[in-house]
Amino acid sequence: GQNAEGQCGIESPNPIITPMKLEFFKNLTRVNQISAGLHHTLVLLENGEVYSFGSSKYGHLGIDVSEENRKFPVRINLNNCKIIAAGDHHSMAVNFENKVYTWGFGETYALGNQSENDKLLLFELNEKFGEIFEIDGGSQYSVILFSNSC
Repeated sequence: GQNAEGQCGIESPNPIITPMKLEFFKNLTRVNQISAGLHHTLVLLENGEVYSFGSSKYGHLGIDVSEENRKFPVRINLNNCKIIAAGDHHSMAVNFENKVYTWGFGETYALGNQSENDKLLLFELNEKFGEIFEIDGGSQYSVILFSNSC
């Protein structure tokens, strides 16, 4: 991929042409899910930890820094996760208690918090959902697929 902002997790300003193994995850638990935004990447480990890397221009890495790229994975302050999703410039996660967390680019209310402000750090949505099966984000929106019973 492009990797100009470090979204491939490799310290190189050049595009990554062939698949490369990220040594960072070699001694950690198994990777359960990967989700790629426009210029950032999220990784969910089997133990429920979430890591991010790439551009943090709008706060979509979930760390207290914007306008800075992270070329190596950084652990987000979030535990017990079961699903992650990266929109173009925002991110989402769901834990095993079906709590939804969002962070990053807030324009067009993409974060689900009734605000168009960007959020550098993750926050929990106040809505109560039933069992959440899937989440996803696009350019300026988020989607949550859940059961009807709460």
